[in-house]
Amino acid sequence: MKRDLHPVLICLALILAVACGPSKEDRAVDDLVREATELAKLADRERGRKVTEAEYLEREALARLERAVTAYPKSQSLARLLSGETRIGPYTYSEFKEKVTAQEEARAQMGSGEGSDAVDNALALAGDLASRPGPLYYQSGLLSRIAAAFSRRGQDPIAEEFFARALISAQSVEAPYYKILAFCELAGRYVLAGRQEEAGRLLLEAGELAGEIGYPFFRSGAAAVVADCYLEIGWDEEALEIIETIEEPYYRARIQIKNAANRIETGKPEEAREWLARVREEAARIEDPVFRVEIITDSAGYWARLEDPAAPELFNVALALASDLDDAAARAGALTRIAAWFGRLDRRREAVDILERSSADAATIEDNLFKDLVLLEIAEALAGMEEYDRVEEIIGRMESPRFKFLGRVAVAESCLAAGQEERAFELAGQVWADSEMVDTPYFRSDILIRVAECLSRRYPAPPLLEEPTPPSGEELPPPSGEELPPPSGEEPVAATAAE
Repeated sequence: MKRDLHPVLICLALILAVACGPSKEDRAVDDLVREATELAKLADRERGRKVTEAEYLEREALARLERAVTAYPKSQSLARLLSGETRIGPYTYSEFKEKVTAQEEARAQMGSGEGSDAVDNALALAGDLASRPGPLYYQSGLLSRIAAAFSRRGQDPIAEEFFARALISAQSVEAPYYKILAFCELAGRYVLAGRQEEAGRLLLEAGELAGEIGYPFFRSGAAAVVADCYLEIGWDEEALEIIETIEEPYYRARIQIKNAANRIETGKPEEAREWLARVREEAARIEDPVFRVEIITDSAGYWARLEDPAAPELFNVALALASDLDDAAARAGALTRIAAWFGRLDRRREAVDILERSSADAATIEDNLFKDLVLLEIAEALAGMEEYDRVEEIIGRMESPRFKFLGRVAVAESCLAAGQEERAFELAGQVWADSEMVDTPYFRSDILIRVAECLSRRYPAPPLLEEPTPPSGEELPPPSGEELPPPSGEEPVAATAAE
């Protein structure tokens, strides 16, 4: 009897399995989700090559998911999709829908006749994010950058508001060193907005604060920041006075290099050579190998700009020092700095070879923050050489969305410099659409400011309407086809823009 019962039980189990298996609706939903997932994966691969193609694929993926929602509302597979149990790559259904919708809104806004508004909206959102609680020195820097951007767009009342908020934040910073950083950042933005007098007052106060710092290394670092700002805005005499007071050879050498760079840019090569010769003396006094290789690398780069025979030997010294650094992050960073210089000097093959070594070192860094920082430096160096496929590969190894977006912004900026404006605007728009993935408000604000700067190339501020000014002693001619009104003894009423 037991022997006869066994086949019967097997048949019953098979019948139950078939009866309890996926329904026709569940299988249809599963197929649609599978297709959507494959499309989303393909979109990720396409994004580095063509952003618009990636967005199209993601819209197609969302269309399949929405078809499942509409056609099979009672499906158990759909319930798992809507609850987040089933995912499309890293996203739940709601997250994926929000992402694609945000992309559509950004594209609609930037593709319409309101493009100029899109830049202003990005800056306004960046301002809102920068105003949220966070480090005051960082907040001040963000607000001053936004203020300068609005000033360049001719929106002076908005710029004035952001400058005022930036100044309040800078003055509220308690730590002297960080207050100096905030003052110098704001001073530089004041100069860009044509507010030299306010910049001068801030730099004077920053210089006084630097002199009050007790620890020599930080005192030298603070003084170097102030001197660097003076050089950046073209106030060389003030900078030279501060350079003479800097005690630490590393900071002294950094400002001397900046001074030499300025001389090269202004067509004074002999003066640049004099300053670079001083850098060589300072470099010999720097004990920290990480600082020493940085100074030697940068001085070699500027010697090369001068086509001086000293440059190759200095680069060899820098490579040897960088290769001998014990810490993987420091070694990768130093090698990347050398490679970036080689890229700027059209030594691209050597640059890429060095960046491969740097990339290998980055892979051994355990701390994700340090790893992402090094990978971002590598991505920026590759972007500067228009090695965009390699950049996308490096971005794929990053952990933090913030650094991924900064890497893509670096590509957008490189594309702009190379005249590939369409690709630059696509990338900037994509970063804007996805920037909500960055949780920290001031990090997201920084990204949006950079996006706005890229987009402003396509969408400059609308020209201000100004009354034409006639030459002295002349009157403006009447509009075509109109006669001047007869004298009436009354002041004429100015015509409006609409008239």
